[in-house]
Amino acid sequence: MIAREPGASPRRGTSAVALAESPLQLLMTVEAVDAGHVRGPVALHARRGVPGLEDAVRAFGTLPLPATVDLAVRGRVRSTRAGLGAGTLVLGDAFSGRAQALLAARDRWGAGGPDAWCRVVVVDDGLATAHLARVLASSDARPLVRLGTPASSRRDALGLAARDGLLRRAELGRLRLVTAFEPPHDVRDALEGAGVRIARARLQWAARVAPAVGGRIAEPVVVVGSALVVDGLLRREPYLAWVRALARDGRVRYLPHRREDADALAHVAAIPGVAVDRAGLPIELRLAGLRPPQRVAALPTSAIALLPATLAPGVRLDATVPEAGWWAPGVDDDLREHLVSIAGGS
Repeated sequence: MIAREPGASPRRGTSAVALAESPLQLLMTVEAVDAGHVRGPVALHARRGVPGLEDAVRAFGTLPLPATVDLAVRGRVRSTRAGLGAGTLVLGDAFSGRAQALLAARDRWGAGGPDAWCRVVVVDDGLATAHLARVLASSDARPLVRLGTPASSRRDALGLAARDGLLRRAELGRLRLVTAFEPPHDVRDALEGAGVRIARARLQWAARVAPAVGGRIAEPVVVVGSALVVDGLLRREPYLAWVRALARDGRVRYLPHRREDADALAHVAAIPGVAVDRAGLPIELRLAGLRPPQRVAALPTSAIALLPATLAPGVRLDATVPEAGWWAPGVDDDLREHLVSIAGGS
C-alpha cells in the first residue's frame, strides 16, 4: 500500500481516480480493476472518518492488490488535483454528494466537447446499486438522491446534473456499471438501450485472497447486522427479537453494519449468547473462514448477492424477509418493496 498525506496529488501518470466511502466500495473497486474494467494506474481514495473503512484499508494493504492500484486514506478529494485530469472516474456510490460534486467539476472542466468527457465506471454499493439502475433506466428525469431520504432543491439539482452527466456518457459509450446484482429484464433493456455497458462482478479477487484474511469464527450462527433500524426503517424490538430467536439454539456472532452506533450495538450485545464482532473488513472477506455446518443469517442486504462468491461450499445463507409489523410507521412503499425484493429473490 502506498499512503500519502491527505489532499496529495495522485502519482504521475494516473489515468483513473476512484472514490471509496465504505469497505464494500473499496472491495468492489479492487474487483473492477482486477477484472480489467478499469485499466492503467488507479489512485484509490478511501474517505477518512468512515467507520470501519480505515481498518479495511490497513487489511487490504497486507493483501496482493492489483499492481496498478495506489491505495490511500484521504480526508477529501480535491477535484482540481485528483479528478480533472483523470481519464476515468470510478464511483462506488453515485448518490454521494461528494462523488456528484466531483463529477460536476469534471463535467465543467470537460465542457469543450465530447472528447473531453471522461469515462465513468460505477461499482456496487450494496442495495443502492439496484436503485441507481432503476433511476437511470426511468423515462422520467429523476434526480440521483437516496431512496427514502428527503432532499433540498439544491440537492435535487445536483442529483439531476449527475444523472444527466452519466446518461450523456452512456450515449458516448463511456459509462459502465459493474455489479453483482442482476437488473430486471426491463431495467437492463432500458439501460443497454441508453448505452450503459453492464458487466457482472464475480468477486474473483476476493475469492482468491479471502482464505488468508477471513479469520476463525467459532460460533455456529453468524448474523449480518443491518442498518435498517438505525436508518429508521425497521422498529428496534422486532429486529432484536429476530436476533434473540437466532441465539436461542446456540451462540451467535454478530457482524455490525458500519452505520450501527454504540447505542444500537449495546442492545444487541445485551442478548445472551451474542458476541459482537468488530467492524472492519467487508463481510465477504470476514466470513470466508466459515465451514459447514455454520450458517449466515441476514435481512435484505447486499450480502445476499455477494456472499455466495466467497463462502465455503456447504455454508448456508439464510435471508429473512421482514414481516409487516417490523416496519416503522411511514416507510415508503417503494422502498419497502425494493428491500423485500432483494431478500425474496435470493
